[in-house]
Amino acid sequence: MLMPSLLLASVFFSNSTPLDPERLNPQPIASFDGNVWAGLTLNGITDREIKKKYRTEKGAVRPEALKITTTSDSGVRVDALLDGRGDKAVMQAIRIGYDRSVDIEKLGDELHEKPVRLFTRERHEDWWIEAFVDHGIIALVIEGQCDTFYLTSPDRTGMALRDFGDRQTLVTEPPDPGANWDRVLRFGYTSASVTVGSSKPDELDADGRRRIGNRLKNLAESLREPSLRYSSGSSDRLSISVSSDKFDKDGEANFTVSVGISANTPYGQFDETASRSRKIGSNYDRRLSDLLEDAFYELARDVRNKIQRLGPPPRDASRKRFMDRLMDAATRKPN
Repeated sequence: MLMPSLLLASVFFSNSTPLDPERLNPQPIASFDGNVWAGLTLNGITDREIKKKYRTEKGAVRPEALKITTTSDSGVRVDALLDGRGDKAVMQAIRIGYDRSVDIEKLGDELHEKPVRLFTRERHEDWWIEAFVDHGIIALVIEGQCDTFYLTSPDRTGMALRDFGDRQTLVTEPPDPGANWDRVLRFGYTSASVTVGSSKPDELDADGRRRIGNRLKNLAESLREPSLRYSSGSSDRLSISVSSDKFDKDGEANFTVSVGISANTPYGQFDETASRSRKIGSNYDRRLSDLLEDAFYELARDVRNKIQRLGPPPRDASRKRFMDRLMDAATRKPN
């Protein structure tokens, strides 16, 4: 017979359940000792361990990160920055975001360290870094407001800040690679494929389909729209695809003509496709040519609308690129 104490213990353990993951309780930035902040230890806790101990949310700042749920009304966002993906990835840095601006001068007094102000070689916004190098604390300042911090080991700070210098750079407009572009897509190669369904009429045999394909290619190269046209010197490509479903006893079938452009622009790769469909039962050459013209004009309209919206990258693109590089360096696996 079990003794009363052992009986109580067996009842307790048989009915206990694992503790639910908790919310992280953020601590003051100045409490970071170069290794631990709010119970999170750099190079000492894995993706799996974080998920086991803390609640996490979707929307992490990067794929190699976990957004940790914080206590209600804390006004603080915390992302654990990992050195990879998967359960075994290790947290090497922490990103902290506040819903208010933090007083950098006051933080410096608390840390007994004066921050170093650093800039990147190009800036399209008025932003910079305030680095407390000895403490491994990096503050991001935008238009004089500071609400984002990165905590890393002090011996990683130099590598994390390799893209920054102490010379203040000018804030300039983002370069526009397409400033002198006429916003016309030109294609120098045209391809056409014709595929038809079963019970096809004799005139759509292999020779007939090849003839239609060649006719459509020649037609496309003769069409000129303000935003889309053929140019023999271009390396870009226009593709035409003709397909149909099964033909009925009267030789009719539903045809679809798709036309797509794949082109390089000053802003990067541009791809767009348009299609039109119609039931056709005779005069396939002519009617498919008419259908191609309809699809081509629709494509040209869509191209015109979309390329007019192309432009230089937003002002914050440069900053985000540099901060991504900072996080890359701060989370690199130790040798």
